[in-house]
Amino acid sequence: MDALADEPIAVLEVPVAGPPPLPAVSIGFRNPDTVRSALLSVAITFLPSSLVAQFSPVLFLGGLFVNGLLGVLLFLRKSGRSITTIEGARQGWISGLFFFGITFVLSTASLLVSGKGGISDIMREQAKIQGTLTPDVAKILDEPAFLAAVIFIASVVLFVLFTSLASVGGMLGARLFRNGNANRSEEPGSKLG
Repeated sequence: MDALADEPIAVLEVPVAGPPPLPAVSIGFRNPDTVRSALLSVAITFLPSSLVAQFSPVLFLGGLFVNGLLGVLLFLRKSGRSITTIEGARQGWISGLFFFGITFVLSTASLLVSGKGGISDIMREQAKIQGTLTPDVAKILDEPAFLAAVIFIASVVLFVLFTSLASVGGMLGARLFRNGNANRSEEPGSKLG
C-alpha cells in the first residue's frame, strides 16, 4: 500500500468552455430582425433620398446604396452577430425591395392624385418639350399596349436597379462592419458578449 501512496496523483484540468456559440444567422423574411432592420433603414433613407432626387438623380442612387449599408448596420446592432458578405447582400436586397415597394406605391398614388391624366399625358408633355411629338408618336402614345409595355419595362428596370444597388451597399456594410461588431462582443462589459 505504501507504493500507491508514493505515486503522484494525476490531476486532469478541464478547460473552461466559453458561452455557447450563437445560432446561425438566417437572413430572410422569416427573421424578424431582418425585416425590422430593412424597414427601419428604408424609413431613415427614403425621405432624404427623395428630396435629393429632385436635384440630382445620381445622389438618389447613392441613397439606395446607403439604404442597403444601413440595413446591414442595423441588423448587426440588433442581432449582435457578424454576417458574411453574401448575407449582407441578402439583407441589402431586402432593404432595396422595401424601398422599391414604397417608391412604387407612392409614385402610383401621386400620379393618380396629380390630375395630370396619366402616363400617356405625361409622356406626350415630355415629347412636346423635346420637340419629338409627331402624329405617329401621338398615335403610339394612345395605344394601351404600348403604355402597358412601358410601365412593365420601367418597373422591372427600377426593381433591378433598386435591389442591386442596395445589395452592393449591403455587401459593403457586411464587409466594413464585420470586424467592428465581432470586437464589440468581446469587450468586457459589452451587452453583446
